Amino acid sequence: MKKFLPVAILLLSTVSYSQVSTTFPGNGKNSFGGAVGQGSLKITDKGDSVSFALTRGPGLFDSVIVFYLDAEAGGISSTSGFTTKKNDPYYTAVTGLDSATGNRAVLNFPADFQPDGAIAFDKNGGKFFLFIQVPFLGTLIQELGTFKVIPSGTNSAPTYTQSTAKSDLGISGPLNFKFVGSYIGARALRSNEAFGDPFDNYLTTTLSYAPYTIKNYFTFSSASALPVKLVDFKAAKERDNVSINWSVAEESNIEAYEVQRSANGINFTTIEKVKAKNSSAATSYSVKDLLAKGGINYYRLLIVGKDKSEISKIVSLNINAGKNSFVANYKSGKILNVRLNGISAGTYRISVISSNGQLVQTIGLQHDGTDQNKQLVLKADLAKGIYRVALQSETENYIGSIMVE
Repeated sequence: MKKFLPVAILLLSTVSYSQVSTTFPGNGKNSFGGAVGQGSLKITDKGDSVSFALTRGPGLFDSVIVFYLDAEAGGISSTSGFTTKKNDPYYTAVTGLDSATGNRAVLNFPADFQPDGAIAFDKNGGKFFLFIQVPFLGTLIQELGTFKVIPSGTNSAPTYTQSTAKSDLGISGPLNFKFVGSYIGARALRSNEAFGDPFDNYLTTTLSYAPYTIKNYFTFSSASALPVKLVDFKAAKERDNVSINWSVAEESNIEAYEVQRSANGINFTTIEKVKAKNSSAATSYSVKDLLAKGGINYYRLLIVGKDKSEISKIVSLNINAGKNSFVANYKSGKILNVRLNGISAGTYRISVISSNGQLVQTIGLQHDGTDQNKQLVLKADLAKGIYRVALQSETENYIGSIMVE
């Protein structure tokens, strides 16, 4: 059995390091004010983490959004199988069962969409749930932990984001699942606002406890790529500037390429946007960065499709190569190898940072100013992914990059 998802996901064997995002519209309904029905949802696979970002419509985000997720065969056909009542807003929203009155807002699911878990959150946070079919006992619901929502505690923020490391969920690799989102009140009063289903002719009277059968759903997949093949992507020094070049094949229905730059390999800003040619032949593109900073510059491509975007691998270029350099390397075990060339003597701090900006470990380093290699002992083996390794003192700052496979 899967540990979790985003719930119960059949994974491929290789890890994807490109980011894939898809934005899904609400169904246009507004019985609870339109925060969900007239909003949108962006799901992003960041390689080592996944995020759900709800952009609010005109109403206030005062209720709970439940995303029922179907990743493999064998899920539930109805929420009517849940019989345990709990005084918990997320549990109530998922089961549709009011703990105080016993009133029930049942959702039925078609044969081609039978969810195996759910994610529920509101303005204050949320929970993960897994659905388990047990012989002779029926359907059980297992709580798999809580998570934070950013920002928290406000009903009027433009966007609410939940992000979770895949390693915390026991998964890796590309994601592939079907989902439906239902917006429901604290007393299991279900609105007609949703993602993936129109909720046509849904009875919003009689306290919204009428049963409803899901007709449609959305599918998110980071395993299926955009209709373009990125053949090459590189950056090269050209006098005092940087030339960024890439070539593509099988290009169709691509809107644009955004060249993004970063000083630390984590926070990127778009510096140039190029309209896609959508040629049937192999095509090359080139832009120049006239404002590259001294030291290491990191570059990546944001490839924008009609309703999906994808981020390329990261390439780096040291503008001051040959003057000084800091290189980090990690192969296996708990040893981080670093090479310091032309780095001034002093007291430094080495920080290991995951691709989603989480600080993994900090190590103190006293450097005598000579060119040398050092081996540093980490607290634990690093999970698969890309990490930034920062070398910092009060006056100097260097950034390296490692890939753990």
